[in-house]
Amino acid sequence: MYLRLEFENFPAEFLENHEIKYPMIVGGLLPSEQQRSTVQMRIKRHRWFPRPVLKSRDPIIVSLGWRRFQTMPLYYMQDHNMRQRFLKYTPEHMHCWATTLAPVAPQGTGFLAVQKMANGQPGFRICATGTVLHQDHSAKVVKKLKLIGYPMKIYKNTAFVKDMFTSQVEAAKFEGAQVRSVSGIRGIIKKSLRKPEGVVRITFEDRVQYSDIIFCKTWVNLAIPSMYLPVTNLLQGDAQKSDWQGLKTAGEIRKEREIKLKQRSDSLYKPVQRKKRMFHKLTVPKELKKDLPFKTKMKNQQKQIAGVNKATRVPVLREEKDKKVANLFNILGAAQNERKEKRKADSKARTEKYKALIQKQQLKRQRQNKDLKKKIYSNLQKEVSK
Repeated sequence: MYLRLEFENFPAEFLENHEIKYPMIVGGLLPSEQQRSTVQMRIKRHRWFPRPVLKSRDPIIVSLGWRRFQTMPLYYMQDHNMRQRFLKYTPEHMHCWATTLAPVAPQGTGFLAVQKMANGQPGFRICATGTVLHQDHSAKVVKKLKLIGYPMKIYKNTAFVKDMFTSQVEAAKFEGAQVRSVSGIRGIIKKSLRKPEGVVRITFEDRVQYSDIIFCKTWVNLAIPSMYLPVTNLLQGDAQKSDWQGLKTAGEIRKEREIKLKQRSDSLYKPVQRKKRMFHKLTVPKELKKDLPFKTKMKNQQKQIAGVNKATRVPVLREEKDKKVANLFNILGAAQNERKEKRKADSKARTEKYKALIQKQQLKRQRQNKDLKKKIYSNLQKEVSK
């Protein structure tokens, strides 16, 4: 018994390079599975994979259902407010989400991914595993964007900030956005100016300095890479079947061509040196000082007393009788203080003793109540059983 199948529009390379030792599995796809869309997946790096993390936009070969294809996923995490926050690398010991262009697959379909198909590569090859969550065309992965500006003119708590935006149209979109200076002063973007281009008027809580840097933290949408490359190793010869090479990573291309990365001078960490900010002292007008209560005026009086030179004071000389009286009062005061301390210690000891006694009585009462309850419930149980 055998079955004959006829295929139309079949690639000629498959027949030319066909080898009997490679078995063929014939499968079918549903009409819904023949479409491609943005697929959201839950993915986790395999714990046996030698590299600690996977990088976003690095090409991986995915085996999903009947399909094997190469794609460039974006990794992200979903925050508590449903924001899909971009991740440059996958977490080491937990799942994350990924979105990519792929064939439509039913929810809950498992998949695995490898980075290369070569036979001779060392170590464990499966780099990640996961499941399909759903197909969502409106997947919005966002990334942090920090806009930086510098004060151009300052009038009290208002400042005109430059270099934050490039045009008036761009600045108009951010009207009402919250900003913050390096020194922690918060502000709101009020209006964008026509000239010069990109300058905005910002109102702050306090007066900012010309040396301050102003930040505006925003989120920008990322485009999902539309790369889908089916694995066509069966169309190659016998020698190249296992060494199918798709899209290479940027690191592999740099290594092959011996291209060195140029370090940006503004990306290097440098010690931050800023001038220490001096705040003016609080000055109270004389009219308000008159109406202040006496307690608040004592500060000024104490300053005046402390400022008097001791050398200008008239020394006070006591007689022998006054000295004896003062000495006697000191002795009596010390004895009285000693009696007070002794009285306090005795009172504390009595209270502790009384508390311990009460606690003991309460424990005894609890035990008695417990025994009484046991007797009552046992009697009730006997009556019920009768």
